[in-house]
Amino acid sequence: MLAYNVATKSSFSVQNCVVVTVRDNGDVEVGSSRDQSARIRYTEGEWSAFVQGVKASEFDHPAVG
Repeated sequence: MLAYNVATKSSFSVQNCVVVTVRDNGDVEVGSSRDQSARIRYTEGEWSAFVQGVKASEFDHPAVG
């Protein structure tokens, strides 16, 4: 069962969306709006670590300032 489902369109993209679904057990599924069958599931802990890394700029591309 789903807790909630969010599709977010990037301002840098014309038609591609990232779909994030949070399951009742806290797992998070991430996929593309172009291919609903290709989804990756993360545990709540894995997702939390990823979000913390994003907020800490651990994944910034060197060319992006």
